[in-house]
Amino acid sequence: MPLTKDEFWKRVTNRVRDNLPEETRANLNAIELKRLSQPLLRQILQAGVEALVEELRATKKESFLEWIEKERANLQQQLEQTGYWYLGYVTKLGISGQDLAALMELATILGSVDMNEEIYWDPDVAPKLLMLNGITYGNALLPWIRFRPILDFESFLRTHLGLDINWMKATCALTAEELLVRKALKELDIEHEKIWDFEELRKLLVGKMKEEGKRTGLKVLTIPARRSIRNMVIHKGYNLTETEAHEIMGDIIQLANDLSTIRNSGTETP
Repeated sequence: MPLTKDEFWKRVTNRVRDNLPEETRANLNAIELKRLSQPLLRQILQAGVEALVEELRATKKESFLEWIEKERANLQQQLEQTGYWYLGYVTKLGISGQDLAALMELATILGSVDMNEEIYWDPDVAPKLLMLNGITYGNALLPWIRFRPILDFESFLRTHLGLDINWMKATCALTAEELLVRKALKELDIEHEKIWDFEELRKLLVGKMKEEGKRTGLKVLTIPARRSIRNMVIHKGYNLTETEAHEIMGDIIQLANDLSTIRNSGTETP
């Protein structure tokens, strides 16, 4: 059977595991990767590079090309579509050519890892490594381009309003909160389209849930302090910390889960 992308990377993963000392493998199972010491992280990264090169050397050219060409063709199409979109974006905003040139500046995360230069001259490994690197950098470039407008808007907010990315996160989450409440009211066939005050929408939903004897679980909608924070963020431009912004995002995701559970649970006693 032809080699697939998933099979290739599974083989690389197995080689990484085999290349690591037994003590290191035990540590990986016991603690989170981000908590490892720098020397240990470097050891793991080096083992990953070695495993990749070993697998590239062991994989037949015909088998490798079969899946890598499909991957590259798909990436090329995505890059072209994203490139046209980005060009229209920078044209509309009048971003300088110097900023546009930044698209061509790609950094490698493996710069600090020792790599035998002979690998680049290996006629079997080098072409495969170059193709993999091209796909890796291309896939890293796609989200960077798509998120560039967010970075530009954050710069605008900092300059003109003194706000940052955490305010953007919280505002997006709080807007989603209102949409979730409106969606729930619509599913309950409750007239609400002419109500523009979130506090009224909130009371309407919580009251309906209690009226029907459904366990609400809508803690986010019943804490007074949360409603105060909402007004401070949206209407007064309160700049939250990263922790506060992430707490709000987590609360809204939990609200969505709670509403989904309520809709599927039927009538229950409190």
